[in-house]
Amino acid sequence: AASRKGVHSIEHLGPGIPLFACCSSHHVEVHEAIRSQPSRSIPAIRPEFLRTLIERAATPLLKRVIVNPANLTRSGDAAILAGAAASFDLDRARSLAGHFVQDGTWNVPTLIRMKSEYLCDAPEFTESDELRFVSAKALAGWRKANERYAKLSPAVRGALRGTYGRLLELTSVLADAGAPMLTGSDVCGAGWLVPGFALHHEFDELAAAGLSPLKVLQMATSDAGAYLGQPDTIGRLVRGAPADLVVLSGDPLDRVENLHRIDAVVRGGRYLDRNELDAIITRAESDRPAF
Repeated sequence: AASRKGVHSIEHLGPGIPLFACCSSHHVEVHEAIRSQPSRSIPAIRPEFLRTLIERAATPLLKRVIVNPANLTRSGDAAILAGAAASFDLDRARSLAGHFVQDGTWNVPTLIRMKSEYLCDAPEFTESDELRFVSAKALAGWRKANERYAKLSPAVRGALRGTYGRLLELTSVLADAGAPMLTGSDVCGAGWLVPGFALHHEFDELAAAGLSPLKVLQMATSDAGAYLGQPDTIGRLVRGAPADLVVLSGDPLDRVENLHRIDAVVRGGRYLDRNELDAIITRAESDRPAF
């Protein structure tokens, strides 16, 4: 319905239940179960001073929520999510993808963001070498979020873990249908995602979903230009376009992994070779705030 009414883009494949509900062979029952769940009500706030106090108190709370929203998953929500994922129907998924194609509705899967929520305790996150760029304060917040995740019931954690594979499958269906998509990582406050590196992990997750190297490259370049209404300049190598380039030492059309093999960067017409890029990385690590 949102697609038909003109929503321009959908982030995170929902997230959670919504797109799975559309793709379920038991979609009627899933939607009824969603409606039966008690809503999280927010009390009305009238006095201005009270609103200000609550907003100030909500800021740290909001930060904790952003680190891993999956920690708010209730048992009822998890049961619905697991049921919808288990009843995933390819024909219904293809039908949904067809609507997105017809309506021109974009999707930004941010698979790495969903993976860092649903499988946040995986060693690839908690033991990553990239954490050396993250402040001690942020790391402490991420670890506290993981402690809250560990306190979720086994059923809830199992539902979250079991859903991620379906996200890959849904992404593949969208790509096969030609639905417009973009790369994204949602790093702003998200736990275990380090800016820059996270986008490259997204490339790998898209490849794991079965997307071709060309499709992944387009999603990060020319498709972004189309989304922003500047297809003639953004994501193209043409005279008059912004001189922002990534020079690779391997053909990105052969393997997605070659997108990681950055040999140089041209930014605003300035050429930065590998030595200069390594120096920037070294400074970024040394400038990491302690708190």
